Amino acid sequence: MFSKDNLSHAIDQVLNTIRKEKERERIDVELFANNCIKEFMILDLPFYSIKVDPQDNNRLTIEVPFLKE
Repeated sequence: MFSKDNLSHAIDQVLNTIRKEKERERIDVELFANNCIKEFMILDLPFYSIKVDPQDNNRLTIEVPFLKE
């Protein structure tokens, strides 16, 4: 029979594994940029450019006439 400590340790291991898997998940920024373009077009919002930032692949650059920065 398992002790309370064994059960607690097993649950902690499972939670740590889930946490590590979640940390590895990355969003596809290029796909996200394409979806933003589609949504802007559907909503008929004006935009100059929506693209992945050339210096940081995890950042999206959105150039629109209705925002200052």
